[in-house]
Amino acid sequence: MFRNFLIIALRNFRRNKFFTLINILGLALGMAVTLLIMEYVVQELSYDRFHNNKESIYRVIVKGEKEGAIESTAYITAAVAPSMKEAFPEVEQFVRFVNPQDAFFSYGGKNFQVENLTYADSSLF
Repeated sequence: MFRNFLIIALRNFRRNKFFTLINILGLALGMAVTLLIMEYVVQELSYDRFHNNKESIYRVIVKGEKEGAIESTAYITAAVAPSMKEAFPEVEQFVRFVNPQDAFFSYGGKNFQVENLTYADSSLF
């Protein structure tokens, strides 16, 4: 029975090549988009799962209006974290990050250049 279905499908594919091509491309595109969306959702849901207290991790975001549009950013001054810890007793710890930069180090008479180095507080881990 499966053999009969396969033969009929192949005959229809040969007769309607244009529609077959459209159907196969549509199916392939739909499956590719679905897989990409699923991969994105899995990645977003796995964010900070390695941490034991993942429910207690928050990110400070500043929202502001610029030229009539509301923008949000996580770039804030370094003094905000200690001020928040003093002002709000709910804040137990904080970590500040500095975006990746190129850096030069010298150790033991040797010079090293490191690309995309991110600085963080000692309380990171």
